[in-house]
Amino acid sequence: MANLKKAIWIIDPKEAVVGYYMMLLLGAALMVGAAALVWAERSIQGYLLGVILALFGALSLAVGRLLGMKKGGIAFCPQTRRWLLLGAGERDVLEVPEGEVLGLAVERRTEYWGRSPEPVLVSSIHLMLRSGVRVLLLQMPTLVDAQERAEMIRDATGVSPLREGGVRFERYSGGLPSAAGLVRGAGEGEVRLRSGVAGALGVTLGTATLFCLASGGLLLASLSVSGIVGALFGPLLLFLGIAFGAFLVVRIWGWQEVSIGGEKLRQGYRLGRWRWGKQEVDVRGESVMTRVVNRGVHGFSVEVLQGEKMAIVGSGATAGGPLPPVRLLEFGGWLMARLSQMGLGTGEEGAGSDDGNKTD
Repeated sequence: MANLKKAIWIIDPKEAVVGYYMMLLLGAALMVGAAALVWAERSIQGYLLGVILALFGALSLAVGRLLGMKKGGIAFCPQTRRWLLLGAGERDVLEVPEGEVLGLAVERRTEYWGRSPEPVLVSSIHLMLRSGVRVLLLQMPTLVDAQERAEMIRDATGVSPLREGGVRFERYSGGLPSAAGLVRGAGEGEVRLRSGVAGALGVTLGTATLFCLASGGLLLASLSVSGIVGALFGPLLLFLGIAFGAFLVVRIWGWQEVSIGGEKLRQGYRLGRWRWGKQEVDVRGESVMTRVVNRGVHGFSVEVLQGEKMAIVGSGATAGGPLPPVRLLEFGGWLMARLSQMGLGTGEEGAGSDDGNKTD
């Protein structure tokens, strides 16, 4: 496990200490209250309320654990000369050796985030790797702020911003990385990814699903006892439980399908015979790039960017899941090499440039 105590933090990890203790106290109180109620009442109504309180207490403890862990930080360890990207907890770390880093790329570009119809102008600081993959460190509103922050990172780590004029990469030469959540699809150039749900987030979602389904079902099954409370909150809790459960089923057993062909990158999602979320991104030209983004408790993801368009071709990778972050990083290099072999994107534009979006 990476030594985070001796690391220089570029971005401090997030943790809610107050929320952590509050949720732990609430969870403990609910558990004790549930046990006392069942012991004192010894009736159907008492048992019903005790089960609901116990499940709510378990959910509070799971949320407290999620709030209390460190997540989402980025650090540099001078002893091991490695960059450390902290995901969901201190065991979920993506390590990038300094020897794989060419330098810092400071860029200003417009991007479409999610389904927003309007582009967002951002200035980003990336680690530029030898494989051509970028690792996102920071995004800031102005280019001047990003350049100043890059200089601060250089002073702390010795990794300098790259100058304009182009960078030559060493393409990823291996095959598709080996992982349970990364397999070849049936079509030519098709890959399937599955990140699953692991760690504290998986425990929290699983507990929330159990609490909502059990509480909603108990309230509806005993309307003679629960009365108006069961009629009002029973259906709502059941709906939330089904929604949480469906999300877990998709993440655990569903696949994301990615393919490259005809100068386009295509992606979509599949669960059995069901397919949805199809998206196409034009990958012609030298401005195509792939980058790894640390989303904290939500895991790591790989993004393919072409101009203002973005496609997320891998998300939710965590250390305990079927797609570990290190394999996701290798997949980003494999994807860049695949694009280069097909003559669709070289990614060797000026690393310190603004991709044609620079403003005075």
